[in-house]
Amino acid sequence: MNFNTHSWLARLLVAPFAIGMAVAAPLDDRVKAFKAAPTQTETAVSEILDLGLAENRSALAFAAAKPWLAANAADSAKLLFSAAQSAEFAGEWRQAVSFYRKLLKLQELDATT
Repeated sequence: MNFNTHSWLARLLVAPFAIGMAVAAPLDDRVKAFKAAPTQTETAVSEILDLGLAENRSALAFAAAKPWLAANAADSAKLLFSAAQSAEFAGEWRQAVSFYRKLLKLQELDATT
């Protein structure tokens, strides 16, 4: 291999990483829109937490949703489960346990589902 081959190989290997860094992930866009929104909804919080789980970025998602979760009573099983998982994966153990407990106390929770 000569110098030109090494240079070409280096560009080939580095290009995908450079492109990936230039494009924001869907979670980043969603968090930015969530923070800029005049009102923040349970649906938006749920979407952020689910995206964070899907992208393996639960800490960022939980940090963005945490103020809303602290100020609002979540009564949706889906939201509570996403919040519990996100808190757990973010290392927020006490909050994760709290969300799991709330989830288990829900009347809508059915062992067959």
